[in-house]
Amino acid sequence: MPGTDHRDAYELLGVERHSSAAEIRDAYRRLAHEVHPDRRGPGGAVRMAEINDAYRILRDPGRRAVYDASRHDGAATPSASPWATPAAPPSTDGLFGRGPDVAPAPVHSGGPRLPWRGMAIFAAVGSVAVLGASQVIGPPADRGPDNVLSPGACVVIERNDDAREVACSGTSDLVVTELVGFDDTCPYGTDAHRDRQGMGWACVAAAP
Repeated sequence: MPGTDHRDAYELLGVERHSSAAEIRDAYRRLAHEVHPDRRGPGGAVRMAEINDAYRILRDPGRRAVYDASRHDGAATPSASPWATPAAPPSTDGLFGRGPDVAPAPVHSGGPRLPWRGMAIFAAVGSVAVLGASQVIGPPADRGPDNVLSPGACVVIERNDDAREVACSGTSDLVVTELVGFDDTCPYGTDAHRDRQGMGWACVAAAP
């Protein structure tokens, strides 16, 4: 997730893993109003980008399912062995009738061995399962507009110059590339249009 330092998407939005789509949407709207750069200043821009990225993943059932699967698969990482290898006992050659030509008794090398080969196989199977889930799920389905602009949303421009979200329909769509505060400017190649929620400028460009 760009710009989130691998932070958990659910944690960023302050919701539980079992939260409904409506709860996730409400949490996003509340946080977007709280941390918007117009309220928090330039420092809110980074936080706003993190929230946008988290919502982009969790708002779509397909992306959310793949994210949940990969999140669960990567939760456990094998740790280093907690057992140290003891030093070999002193030689007893010549004692109890055993001469120097007699091979010494084998010395145990430490605690129980970790099943590294089994762990590697388990990790490989888990990775294949995640890839298989993404193939079965297929590309994320379009959930339609929810009137909360986020990067990647398709919009039309109203007569008052506001950007209104609509369902994406083809290559002629106008797409939001990012959201910035009213004190900021959109990057070159995009046009600034007011977000209908009053959260700043929607930087809009034609779909590639």
